[in-house]
Amino acid sequence: MSQRFKLQLAMDGLSIAARQLSISVEQLHLIQVMVDISLIQPSTLALTYQIRLPNRRLASLFDWPQWQPDQVKFIDYLWEQTCLECFITGANPSSDIDQTTHYIEINASPNGRYALYQFADYRQPDCMPPVPLYKANSDEQASINWIAHLPLNRFLNTSSLNVAHRATSTPNSLSALMFTAVYDYKRSFTIDLDQLPRSLLAKGIEQLHPCVILYFDSVALYFAAKHASPPDFHQKHYWTNFKP
Repeated sequence: MSQRFKLQLAMDGLSIAARQLSISVEQLHLIQVMVDISLIQPSTLALTYQIRLPNRRLASLFDWPQWQPDQVKFIDYLWEQTCLECFITGANPSSDIDQTTHYIEINASPNGRYALYQFADYRQPDCMPPVPLYKANSDEQASINWIAHLPLNRFLNTSSLNVAHRATSTPNSLSALMFTAVYDYKRSFTIDLDQLPRSLLAKGIEQLHPCVILYFDSVALYFAAKHASPPDFHQKHYWTNFKP
């Protein structure tokens, strides 16, 4: 089973961002971000991020790094560009009610770079970059596995965009087609949960918080299912119970 998250745009500073991009706040609200998360095996979590932009203006400004196989490696500070993120925590093994304060953070760039971090409590330890997550009982850093996608629609590839065109027949002619540009972006990856500390997921995943930072030119927009104000993805109060 899959749990779908419809991410919302953070309102803080949105009017300023719109002015910087010379676009209306209403157009920014038309950006769609969906994340599907599923437990496809007892120990494998699959995440798919889908982004749809409403017009060419935003698509031309969008920072969406092209896929590069040679970039698939651990890199810090991915949140300084467009970044696909997810926070995960488990139930406290000593209580059926209380949650553990430990959690992990996943960062992924569309070009293949990634990072996984571990925290003992809210933003603790307080260091930059955060402490990398290592595989259980190993000195090897934890990793994600990217999933390749074939386009479902007909794509027009430009130097920086994948533009999907949906064809609909007109009322007057079955042979005539009207094409509407749709600016779609998609990335998927899995994470092997056996990499995570056994103490974190002793009773399974309790909460998830998929979120993204989308950069348009140098302007960052923040998306999550729920937001703190100002946006802070680490605030567990806004996380969602996982129901695979």
